[in-house]
Amino acid sequence: MKTDKYAKRVRLRELFEPYEKIQESAAAFPTSTCPWYVTEKVHGANFSLLTDGQRVYPASRKGLLSKEAQKTFFGMLELLPSLSKQAKALFSDVLDVNPDTAAICIFGELFGGNRYPGYDPGLSPVSPVQEGILYSPLVSFMVFDISVISIDGGRFYLPFSDTISLCAAKDVQLPTVPVLYRGPRVQCMEYEAGRESLVPALLGYPSPPCNTAEGIVIRPDVPLYDGQGQRCMLKRKVARFSELEAHTLPRLSAPEALAEAELLRRAVPARLDAVQSKLGLSVPVSDLCHALVDDCLEHFHSSGMQEALDWWWTKGGGGKSPDGERIMQRLRCKCALLVGQRGR
Repeated sequence: MKTDKYAKRVRLRELFEPYEKIQESAAAFPTSTCPWYVTEKVHGANFSLLTDGQRVYPASRKGLLSKEAQKTFFGMLELLPSLSKQAKALFSDVLDVNPDTAAICIFGELFGGNRYPGYDPGLSPVSPVQEGILYSPLVSFMVFDISVISIDGGRFYLPFSDTISLCAAKDVQLPTVPVLYRGPRVQCMEYEAGRESLVPALLGYPSPPCNTAEGIVIRPDVPLYDGQGQRCMLKRKVARFSELEAHTLPRLSAPEALAEAELLRRAVPARLDAVQSKLGLSVPVSDLCHALVDDCLEHFHSSGMQEALDWWWTKGGGGKSPDGERIMQRLRCKCALLVGQRGR
């Protein structure tokens, strides 16, 4: 097989690349005539499976999970035997269509483990993957993308319609995220978040009342990229799952005040949930605090708030000048308080 030759040149573990961050604005998206999809955004932990049809490596958003990390990553060990078989079958089906395939990475969301009304919770994890939405008493996995790595080292994402059909094949049977709408881009962009989650019903559980989905993801069927090389996918969350704190600033706020407010409003419970979902439940408190601070900074740096960013990188010294360090100290304190309130 061609994959054998490629495996000798490159170790499978070296092929993993984390999933790109989904954009929050469609302003830079180019025109597209292909169908678009609106899918439910599942509230869980980013989880993926890298396979060459023989070996399967599980991964979080941060990278491949070590044997030790697998033990504490939201009960994924319960699912791994069955997921490995499904991943290998999926690789075989992709290889039939794309003979130059060396490996695939199946991206999805790990979720559930809730104390579901009328059901006993699964054996693990100790706590649900995420709180705020009831999905399932058992930890479950849903696919939202498949990346194909070719024997020449190139990689591409499959059209979403192909992902759906491949995962639904009899020999695979991997659930994919619920499709809410398929049609022209304009209509998809007008679709509003805030509807009840479809996930419980898809898994065969009764849908609890007031079980609003985390949000939606809007994407073209065929992968599309903007002028900066970023993937054209858009996410919209309902207010209670927003990773930004609402705030009101004076119309003519000083750049320093704007930078401070923009940084601090990013330290919220929803962002802490997202950060912890990448690291697992056993991460030390100090590491969790540092990771939350880093995530707030990363999101601020890519926010496009030009006035605040100009001040931050000049007079704020990127957090190293006296004024910048004062803001950083406030951010660290707020993040530490959030982690402490989590009851760790």
